[in-house]
Amino acid sequence: MREAQNSGRFKKGHKLTEETKQKMRGRKPLNSQQIQVLDNTTNQTTVYESISEAAIALDVKQPSLCRYLKGTQVKPYKNRYIFSKIGPSQ
Repeated sequence: MREAQNSGRFKKGHKLTEETKQKMRGRKPLNSQQIQVLDNTTNQTTVYESISEAAIALDVKQPSLCRYLKGTQVKPYKNRYIFSKIGPSQ
């Protein structure tokens, strides 16, 4: 059986050293894309700080939400949500 190639990620159960944790904390966060979501059933608009935050809150898969935002979807997602980009989070 071939050994799996190292993909650069930590193996399951890998413990990070304190030094590695400190280095990771020092990284600058990436800019997030703010998302506005209109719920057609409640007519309520909510703003989320990132695509992943919106996906988690709405129990939606993140790739589906990204496809919708790229303009490949024209109908409301699940016949309920209309997503629109606002801008990067500050």
